[in-house]
Amino acid sequence: MQQLTRSLNENRMSIETVLIHCEDVSYRHFSLGQQDQQAILIFITELIKKDLLDATILRECMASTRCLHHIDIALLKNSYISSSDLVERTHLEEIIDDLLAGNVILILDGDASALSMQALGWEHRGVEKSENEVSIRGSQQAFTENLSNNIALLRRFIRHPALKVEKHTIGEMTKTPYVILYLANLIQPELLEKIHQNLNSSQLDNVLDSGNLVEPLRKGVVSPFPIVNRTERPDRAAALMLEGRVIILVDNSPVALSMPSLFVEYLQVPEDYFENFYLQSMIRLLRYVALILAITIPSLYVSLVGYHHELIPSSMLPSIMSQRKGIPLPTFVEVLIMEILFEILREAGLRLPRPIGQTISIVGALVIGQAAVSAKLVMATTVIVVATTGIASFTIPGYGLSSAVRIIRFFLLLLTGLLGLFGFCIGMFFIFMHLVSLESYGIPYTGALSPMVPADLKDTLFRTPGQNQTHIPWSTSRGGKKP
Repeated sequence: MQQLTRSLNENRMSIETVLIHCEDVSYRHFSLGQQDQQAILIFITELIKKDLLDATILRECMASTRCLHHIDIALLKNSYISSSDLVERTHLEEIIDDLLAGNVILILDGDASALSMQALGWEHRGVEKSENEVSIRGSQQAFTENLSNNIALLRRFIRHPALKVEKHTIGEMTKTPYVILYLANLIQPELLEKIHQNLNSSQLDNVLDSGNLVEPLRKGVVSPFPIVNRTERPDRAAALMLEGRVIILVDNSPVALSMPSLFVEYLQVPEDYFENFYLQSMIRLLRYVALILAITIPSLYVSLVGYHHELIPSSMLPSIMSQRKGIPLPTFVEVLIMEILFEILREAGLRLPRPIGQTISIVGALVIGQAAVSAKLVMATTVIVVATTGIASFTIPGYGLSSAVRIIRFFLLLLTGLLGLFGFCIGMFFIFMHLVSLESYGIPYTGALSPMVPADLKDTLFRTPGQNQTHIPWSTSRGGKKP
């Protein structure tokens, strides 16, 4: 690493050489003391608050040092600059990194070190309501793109010295700050070491969002199911930490990452714990039913109508067969086309502005479905099945699991279209085998359900009263070992 010299001009030239054609970098020369000792402030104009810079650095230094004969960096740091974020630097590379992060650099002539201090002042979004994780009860705050604000939000929920915050940077080009948060009395050291190992060995060039860290954190796991959970809500992130999880926050990203991840947590929402447990247990069970329907309804429909008419109730068979008259496409092709059209409408609704997107999703589905039935291209029952499947998939609260369900639904549909009910059974067998064999950082993905631990069943398919939920799940707090 290149060391600073005692020449102010040489140090400025070294910085200008690295930051050539960076016209947003400002160089402010001024004099200190009776000897008019030359000094320079270097900063990026758009990243600093000029009022703070003028008040805490320029005004104080120039006014307070008039009577001094000799000034050095150590003297300014210890006696004259009233800033809590002061770091002494001696290497050019460290100064460049601090400068690009929004810090102000102070260099004195005749001193081979510099001061790096914060005077951040760029515009950022305030704390708002989460749009993707809607909750009726509980906190309505959501993470923002400001890393310091996000840490503060979690500190407000967990006011305990066991909450640890580790700061790091990642990305060869972006040098993005990120933090790892955990409760020291609940976390397993092996889990923390594995996370550090995966991130340090990732060798990423660009990290613009927390989503860029998902693949390195999933290292070695091939599965459509989400191994790393994501949340925009500080209250949910705090609840996960209280169950022994590790939380990762990335600067410029409003989404926190959580690991290890369990299957059951994707079907839980914050208001489960703020409402009557009888009602919320029933609603949670309803989500599991919706999950099964979203995966199996299209495939079961294809297997019954296309291959196994004898399994359809006799009262329903004449109605279904009458609808088949004049339909040129096999049932499997009907369902596949309608599922693809539904996914296209879903994506179109997401990418367009919210009012227009909702209109296109609803009107488009109604118009296309009605037109297809009227044109004798698909059966009315097929439209009902696809619509029911789509509604059931919207009931799943976790976006990661919802995406996995969409992939699995097509996989199961293709197997059923080729082999009928036999293909459906094979597909379900492989899905269950994959689920029970899957692990997230050494923790069984179906923890509490398989292998079954009675103490952990208090908060899985059903929710027991809050006073009984004092047990930390063994699957996360003890590294997969039974107590």
